[in-house]
Amino acid sequence: MNQFPIEWHICKLKQLTTKIGSGVTPSGGRESYLDTGVPLIRSQNVLEGVLNLTNVAFISQGQHDVMSKTKLQAHDVLLNITGASIGRSCVFPEGIGEANVNQHVCIIRTKPQLYPYFLCSVLNSDIGQKQIVSFQAGGNRQGLNFEQIGAFDIPVPPLPEQRKIAQILGTWDAAIAQMEQLIAALQRRKQGLMQRLLTGEVRFPEFVGQEWNYLPVVEFVTRNSAKFDPQKQNDELPCIELEHISQETGQILDTISVQGQQSIKNRFSKGQVLFGKLRPYLRKYVQPQFDGVCSSEIWVLAGKKDICTNDYLYYLVQTHDFIAAANATTGTKMPRADWAHLSQKCFTLPWEDEQARIVRVLRLCDNEITLHQQKLTALRRQKQGLMQRLLTGAVRVPVDG
Repeated sequence: MNQFPIEWHICKLKQLTTKIGSGVTPSGGRESYLDTGVPLIRSQNVLEGVLNLTNVAFISQGQHDVMSKTKLQAHDVLLNITGASIGRSCVFPEGIGEANVNQHVCIIRTKPQLYPYFLCSVLNSDIGQKQIVSFQAGGNRQGLNFEQIGAFDIPVPPLPEQRKIAQILGTWDAAIAQMEQLIAALQRRKQGLMQRLLTGEVRFPEFVGQEWNYLPVVEFVTRNSAKFDPQKQNDELPCIELEHISQETGQILDTISVQGQQSIKNRFSKGQVLFGKLRPYLRKYVQPQFDGVCSSEIWVLAGKKDICTNDYLYYLVQTHDFIAAANATTGTKMPRADWAHLSQKCFTLPWEDEQARIVRVLRLCDNEITLHQQKLTALRRQKQGLMQRLLTGAVRVPVDG
């Protein structure tokens, strides 16, 4: 553990809590969810420092009463304990009323000497995350159990200092949440603009009167089938897997070297469009500005010359209509988009000069979104640095009285 001020105590979390436990999936699973009722908090609702009730599930009052041991109280700390979001924590605030949790979310109810918002900050900080990772390193990668959570070492400053630290970090959480909301609004605006521009609902005056083509995908898109075998070919190329593409942002998060990879990959060229064909990843798309290879679970698409530009195609694959057409799936274990079905889906297509005009407008939208995403990254980085200093006592805060 870090070196803490002498007047701070280091305690096991179980010594500071009256409850550590999670809920269950209601009988009937998703089929039992209702449009209204008692909110059921799931892992997707627990973000870092924020409870997001968008797309929250609801259960009946009767089911809520059956799950009486996991009824939430205001100021309960929530911690995701399974899956990709493991370790995210927030506080259940006042004003929501009754609610419950499923088995993927742990309720931590603190004793008076531990301020819930301070604990939430500790869990989201390096102090908490390193302990979560350490328990996962032992081979139990499915999740945290209650004994492990109770064994967390928690720094405990005097209560007034806990409150002050939590208040300071709360202002950063509010700024981050505000920026996230702004980005979401910009993305919704872009999606609406795409829908109107790419369907011809809104036209630029200089193109009014030009008729659009109505073509099946197969007549204006080619699917690149060129393969790359890392075991036989020695090219040093960047490799993109599905996890390297951010969901619904068109950004490449990372690449790896193709050398050392075992499976055969798809080749792509600069400017071609990559589209995740596994059903859970239909909203993963990107237009790399370099040559490389990608997972065989990613389609490599290109517009046909003089009919559809790659830039225009990049925006077309983001539309609801294209994704809905790709959502026709095959297979049972991991359903995939069906090219035979998608290739026959028809879309209206402007001529190339109008395509270029549409692309310029949508690029401006993307640039604005990217700028705010960079600001969001900076805010998160600043908050992490501040957390490290405040939660270790490296920087002390003045406390009134």
